[in-house]
Amino acid sequence: MDSGLRESRRGSGPEISGETLFQAASISKALTAFATLRLVDQGRLALDAPVNRYLRSWSLPNGDAGSSDSVTVALVMAHMAGLGSFAFPGYPPGDALPTLAQILDGAAPANTPPVRIARAPGSTWAYSNGGYLVLQQAIEDVTGRPFPSLMDSLVLAPLGMQNSTFQQPLPADLEARAAVGHHENGEPLAGRWRVQPELAAAGLWTTAADLARFALGVHAAANQSPEALLSAESAAALTTQRFINFSLGLLVRRNGRHAWFTHNGGNEGYRCLMYAYLTAGEGAVVMTNADAGLALASEIINSIALEYGWPAFIPEEFW
Repeated sequence: MDSGLRESRRGSGPEISGETLFQAASISKALTAFATLRLVDQGRLALDAPVNRYLRSWSLPNGDAGSSDSVTVALVMAHMAGLGSFAFPGYPPGDALPTLAQILDGAAPANTPPVRIARAPGSTWAYSNGGYLVLQQAIEDVTGRPFPSLMDSLVLAPLGMQNSTFQQPLPADLEARAAVGHHENGEPLAGRWRVQPELAAAGLWTTAADLARFALGVHAAANQSPEALLSAESAAALTTQRFINFSLGLLVRRNGRHAWFTHNGGNEGYRCLMYAYLTAGEGAVVMTNADAGLALASEIINSIALEYGWPAFIPEEFW
């Protein structure tokens, strides 16, 4: 599996190398889903249970579109819980950061609306950043542990992702290794990057190689290799299509006997793309530090697929 960037180049900020950290943005959700399924395997969560069963320090209110009792863990993971969808613009370094509860309620200093039921749970698929913050709160409440350390123990350390962290702001000792984000016009972001306190949905800092290690972890789980970290049932939940090709955390495509999974990410100043097979040892990760980077990442993935003859490959139009 190709870890993405091979050739260093000079731009705004440190030289890009295999050790460079990028914001993985929404690919954070795939790792959150993986961690959630590990807790399911431990008997600490149930996919079909209402998420409010596990919420202690905050609870999801009922809405005009439906009852919170209908919002299950699985529906949240699959973006089918009916929760509102909006982007997370992040915060300039040094600004006051909201707590998770403040983000969920849209309370100052949060800069996004509250997370609420906007459509009937289970009725349709609608990508929801906020839904994964509800999941984060449930995970923190049921374990009694901060999300970054929990992700370290459930996902990052077991998969050998030593150059990855969910800590926000980025720890000072890692700043020199972080790629500076850029606007679409090529100008660097003021302050180098935005702080993303929405950890489960957008908070991962990682390298292309580490993200490839996560993709290999999904492949191992799907094939129930000896090193698999998920049970067969949980692996199937992560890699089986539920609605418009989305599983409980990944976009999954099939063509004949071959299947693959993908997820992209976009925080301000960063765009990235993960693409890997469930049925073959093929895949690649591309991480960029520019708002215009997704088109380039898609082109690179398509070129790699052509060069290496990925089986049954179909170019994607990413959401």
